[in-house]
Amino acid sequence: MKHEDSALENKNNKPVAVVEVGADSEADPERARFIKSIKDYWENYQEYKEEGKLSFTERLDQEEIKAVHGLILQPEITFEEFKKEALSYHDSFEKIDDLVKILPQEYALKEFREIMKDIDQMRKLSWRLMSVWGHVISAYLNELEARRGEYVRSEEIFGTGNSYWNVEDFFVLTPPEREQFLSKHPELKEGYERFHIYQYPKLMERLAAIEQTFYTRMSSNYEEVKKYIVEMHWSDDKMDDETIDIIFGINDNKVEKKVDYKRLKEYGNEQFAYQGTPYEYIRDFLKELNLKGDDVLYDLGCGYGRIPLYGAMTTPGKYKGIEIVPERVEEANTIKNKFELDNVEFRQGNVLEQDYSDGSVFFLFNPFCLSTLEQVIEKLREIARNKRIRIVSYGPCNDFFYRQDWLKPIETNLPNTPKGRVKIFESV
Repeated sequence: MKHEDSALENKNNKPVAVVEVGADSEADPERARFIKSIKDYWENYQEYKEEGKLSFTERLDQEEIKAVHGLILQPEITFEEFKKEALSYHDSFEKIDDLVKILPQEYALKEFREIMKDIDQMRKLSWRLMSVWGHVISAYLNELEARRGEYVRSEEIFGTGNSYWNVEDFFVLTPPEREQFLSKHPELKEGYERFHIYQYPKLMERLAAIEQTFYTRMSSNYEEVKKYIVEMHWSDDKMDDETIDIIFGINDNKVEKKVDYKRLKEYGNEQFAYQGTPYEYIRDFLKELNLKGDDVLYDLGCGYGRIPLYGAMTTPGKYKGIEIVPERVEEANTIKNKFELDNVEFRQGNVLEQDYSDGSVFFLFNPFCLSTLEQVIEKLREIARNKRIRIVSYGPCNDFFYRQDWLKPIETNLPNTPKGRVKIFESV
């Protein structure tokens, strides 16, 4: 029985590159060995070598490659693409050593975008260390199993109650205890050093310090925040939802605890749960919409106002959000006032009782129960009798708009949105 920690596998088979790969210099013996291992895996991944004939280093190679590609290679990928991704993953561990040397005070004068790139990179590498340590443990247990010819329980090796699959639990041990543990299990020490696992506590310490420096700095520099959001909007940089929420000051975890759901029952069996639209999706469809100064975009069921707040900072036009939960509207207005955004408006109430006939674009992310959605669609149809409107739909509510004979889907190029998830419709 093979030891696998399924939670650590890359289920989506997606590239996870962090740093650019340099030249394939085979002058480095370790790199040359890994390139050979990549080639062997490519040629023989459907017919694994007999477990007993794998060295532990080869097991680590195999676990490392699997961490990138899973157990099955994508049929459309070429060997050069496969090798590049695997080497990029392999090389990324070297980057950790550089990042932990950066002092938080060095970020005092850096641009927000530059700081966020390092924060994002540190987060990815910390997750990577957590994942790869689980793979190292798995390879070690499989090594012991191959030697003994029988299944090996982790409790037998590490002791009952010791969850060393988790790198955070492993670092609960004191340095002398860790050294003693690794001396007892030299194969684990090989993985510990090869993947720079020893840098995990330092990386997390440095990440926390830099995040604190960054959030403190941006908490009062609102113009700099707006400049950063605009730069992100016109870039292809990865946007982290949690970070952008913190930058805006959206604290849904805190506010949701205050929501009086019993009082909301006066609106009937409505959709009250909150789920924010990813900022990368917002960026993509706003670019596609190319709003003009006289456009009015309504976010129907706007939550904490991600779309109106982001849109007001990055594009022309006016933005209006309607939200049924008063606590969310209060939070959205606080943020709007903080950034002095005069092209944003938030209203609290039932969308069926609101007038949004001045709108030219409407966004819906599965915001209502079925009966409400049907009535909203009729209201939008009435608006469309007098002018052309566009509807941006995300999620299951797409189906309702496809069935409307007064709407047609627009061909779009939304690079970061899953195929079929975000659609733009136009009235005819």
